[in-house]
Amino acid sequence: MSFFSGSPESTRTLEPAADLSQLDDPVARQTEWTHCNIGGQSFGTFALVMGPRPGRVEFKTTEGFKIFAAASALLGMGTITVSLQFMEPFSKYQIRGFAAAVGFFLAGPLMYFLAAKPRVFDKHVGCYWKGHRRPRLTSAGAASADAPRLNAIHAIQLIGKTIKHEGRFGLGRRYRSYELNLILNTGQRVHVIGHGNSRTILRDATILAEFLEVPLWNALPADA
Repeated sequence: MSFFSGSPESTRTLEPAADLSQLDDPVARQTEWTHCNIGGQSFGTFALVMGPRPGRVEFKTTEGFKIFAAASALLGMGTITVSLQFMEPFSKYQIRGFAAAVGFFLAGPLMYFLAAKPRVFDKHVGCYWKGHRRPRLTSAGAASADAPRLNAIHAIQLIGKTIKHEGRFGLGRRYRSYELNLILNTGQRVHVIGHGNSRTILRDATILAEFLEVPLWNALPADA
């Protein structure tokens, strides 16, 4: 997550440390090894936790992410209050500052609303999904392309990328982010989470791969 506006100016997949050509797996040859998601996170947003019953694990938002979202809203609200009391009449620069403050205020709740949905892997249901409600399974056994059956998951994929944002007022930022994706038996990918800490996402991906009894395809860079 980032306070910088709009879509990233550029997203570049990082060179993996492992030689992926050595994966002796036909599904690996069908799989894309570039980033799956354009955006990214610059800090730890999710942590893998045990579910309310055995046979279920979930990615849930971290306390740090909740504090970050709340701080964004409070900062924006405080700036708006100051602007309304001491910045009249507005100049064009003050109007821009006020608009940025509104953006900060709205960013916190919006980020939390979009990201707070847990990512659930449930062996009793036999399905993966994102959200608080269990999806309805079709006769084919899957709720949607983004909610596959667990037995359709062939591997876990980790990918690193560099993201460059063009920020407001000429400010910009470059940072690394890491993706955890599901590889289905067809070679299709389902994006699960982005994360800013390579060690944490590698640890959680290892646990998830053991839980699902599938291989972990680690395409993180050597210096991750």
